[in-house]
Amino acid sequence: MANKKFWSGMLIMALVFGTVIIGCDTGNNKSNVIITYTVEANGTVDEETSSQLYFTFDAAVDLRVEDIAIIDSSTPGKAEKNGRAKDGALTGSGTSWTLNITKVTAGKIRVQITKAGIERGRKTVTVHKDNATGEDSDQAITLASTLWEEGSLANREAVLWYKFEAEAGKDYRVQWKDKFGNFGSESYEAVVKVTAYKSDHTTIISDDINEATGGYEGRPISGVSGTVYLKVELAYFYGFGSFSGSFAIRIYDPALMGPQDIILIYSVRATIVPSVVVSWEIRSEEPYESSGYKVYRSDTEDGTYTQVGEVTDSSICSYVDTTVKAGKTYWYKIAGYNSKGEGEKSEPKESEVVPAEVATVLTFGVVKEGDLKEETQVDWYKFTAEAGKTYTVQWESRMNNHLGWWLDDSPFSAVIQVSAFSDKTPIDDFQNVFPGWDDPKTISGLSGTVYLKVEVDTYPGTYTIKVTQE
Repeated sequence: MANKKFWSGMLIMALVFGTVIIGCDTGNNKSNVIITYTVEANGTVDEETSSQLYFTFDAAVDLRVEDIAIIDSSTPGKAEKNGRAKDGALTGSGTSWTLNITKVTAGKIRVQITKAGIERGRKTVTVHKDNATGEDSDQAITLASTLWEEGSLANREAVLWYKFEAEAGKDYRVQWKDKFGNFGSESYEAVVKVTAYKSDHTTIISDDINEATGGYEGRPISGVSGTVYLKVELAYFYGFGSFSGSFAIRIYDPALMGPQDIILIYSVRATIVPSVVVSWEIRSEEPYESSGYKVYRSDTEDGTYTQVGEVTDSSICSYVDTTVKAGKTYWYKIAGYNSKGEGEKSEPKESEVVPAEVATVLTFGVVKEGDLKEETQVDWYKFTAEAGKTYTVQWESRMNNHLGWWLDDSPFSAVIQVSAFSDKTPIDDFQNVFPGWDDPKTISGLSGTVYLKVEVDTYPGTYTIKVTQE
């Protein structure tokens, strides 16, 4: 009887554990579930050009722009990721994401997501293109508010017409990018002028807009309603002739737009702290519209730019990013903002490689020999400054040494440049300095760690550097 109870118990346990084992093999574990999605484009056939792809997932996903591929195929449709869109190439969260696209040709495109856990098959999406040619006013290309429209003019005889619908009582701005009207970018080749007409497409609205250059500032159109026509043609530029090629144009309502300041990132310096110091300037006419700035960063030029910092004082045009890792480079964009919202992001700029080397301590008055063995090598040094004291930094290289400016028998083989940093912050007048023997640099008014960066100017090789405390 006891044996029967024993074997009955074993049978029950086997059934229980067997059920557990079978349950583990069903594949219902959440980590094995494939997330599905749908994707479609905006726009309408022959009338409105597609500018976005809308992704809807059946579960929340963490997506990067690098996870989405637009497959180049033999189908008529074409599109590219638009990394220069106001909010970057990819926006969204959870189950809803939007990919901004540009350079669209009407037809079908193939889209694929390469991220693990999401269905991998290619999906076909129909994209649309406004079929208006722009060759005359009857074929004017429709402009959507705030969205840039790319164009190209081959010669002085060529023109392109655009149009938009104006509401009574509203003010508008026409803005364009060309060779001289888009600071910080070499994307555009033409120099254009724009003329605005009323709905009869013959009566000029205002001479204020009819400028040969400078359209990036935004030219006003007000006091009109109905269809406004814009004619774009090449400008004759100050006796140099005309510059043909590409340009971009858009319209917007300034009451709904953030600041239109032109922001140019001119320096993205990496320090050994580690940190990246981003510096920019405003190229617009004063008074500036921005009350502050937002700093965006991406791992790649056309990746998703995520906000990493903010500067609330509009007079300060630099930011120190300390959330970086040694051995990497980063891409940055800056956007101004005010009470109306955020302006367009600047052109992207890549940082230097964040250094991983340890800085060598310099002893005051002692010459330190260095050897840059390749053009990409960087040497870092440091010393501790005291408030109220002045320090002199002096270096020798193949050019500018104690034997003369340039000698074939110079004791040094490198041609170098030197930069100084007060902890994380570049010292303004001590960046990429070339001569350092006959014209040494002085540092004063600082306390704490000072870093010195030595890098190749034209030739790698040997050099010396020293710091003297006065």
